[in-house]
Amino acid sequence: MLKVLFIMPTLSAPSELWMGRMLAALEGNLLAVACYEAPVREHLGVPVFDLGSRKNPASIAGGEQAILDLLRANPASPVLAHYLPFALRYERVWAKVVNPLVVHAHGYDLTPDLLRTDAKGRSARFHPPHYPADVVRLSQRALLVVNSRRSAEKLAAMGVPEGRIVVKYLGVPVPAEWPPRQTIQGRLNCLFLGRLVDFKGPLETLAAFELAATGGMEGTLTFAGDGPLAGELRAAVERSPVRGRVRLLRAVPAGVGEELRASNDVFLSHSQVGPTSGQEEALGVAYLEALAAGMPIISATGGSLPEVVVSGETGLLTAPGDIAALAVSLLRLSRDPALYERLSRAAHADALRRFSDAAERQALHSILSSVR
Repeated sequence: MLKVLFIMPTLSAPSELWMGRMLAALEGNLLAVACYEAPVREHLGVPVFDLGSRKNPASIAGGEQAILDLLRANPASPVLAHYLPFALRYERVWAKVVNPLVVHAHGYDLTPDLLRTDAKGRSARFHPPHYPADVVRLSQRALLVVNSRRSAEKLAAMGVPEGRIVVKYLGVPVPAEWPPRQTIQGRLNCLFLGRLVDFKGPLETLAAFELAATGGMEGTLTFAGDGPLAGELRAAVERSPVRGRVRLLRAVPAGVGEELRASNDVFLSHSQVGPTSGQEEALGVAYLEALAAGMPIISATGGSLPEVVVSGETGLLTAPGDIAALAVSLLRLSRDPALYERLSRAAHADALRRFSDAAERQALHSILSSVR
């Protein structure tokens, strides 16, 4: 029977929700779970190993030994590790065991020239210059799983052989039936839900909403999220000509996210290559959740968005940087109730077909059962 060691940096927010879903997909097939500063997770029903604290090298060494002992006692059990840099830290462990190794990349770890900016506006490389070579070396030992074809292209650009890459979409809960939505008549209530980072384009999203509003569209725009652009976005909203129609929320729990999707009409963003970070959307769970709720997505074609959204069928996509086109999409949809319902129904149907929990569970089990 398949028994998997599930190992990741953390079980705490913001990764908890999708990590929890993946853990649930492996229920009954977990050997153990391991992470830094492990919380008490009795409901998992398996041992939870504390890998120590990243601030205490001695504690990390102790965690490594515990994992090494576990794997040596269970040599047939595959390891599912999350994030490429995290898996690279444990190379000395993988070198000492024969267990099949699968490493799941997720986003920031797919951009070798990723830049991070500090509070003083200074930018620096996040990954070391030798990072692509490190990832290629890891692929010789591990099968690398990514969450979109666009992500697979980025690994291939680093030099990872195609045969060492597998695409597996993330999954979200999808209702069996299309959730009916209100009739659209000249009004669109728009939702941006996610981190306030440059590659999701919150400032561009606001600009497009302003253009559509001045063009006659009624409705509101709600931002739910936090991140490095929070201050800049707040200032932009304060000076916006439609500031009375824009609501700013911080990061919200899952239940509030469900309420926001139910009470708004479209999911609005501006997916692009981040002008500062150089990062782009690897997949975006928030987009999948929007589709599952029957929300058409209006965005740009950055990153994996053309893979997630079928433009003209489950949403409307425009070229990155074309704010006017994004506004035109809003106006078009607000004036065409029949188009809105068609996109909404198709969004839900596509999520049910491609992005459900059940679809991810099947793919995950297939990968872990076949890896050698």
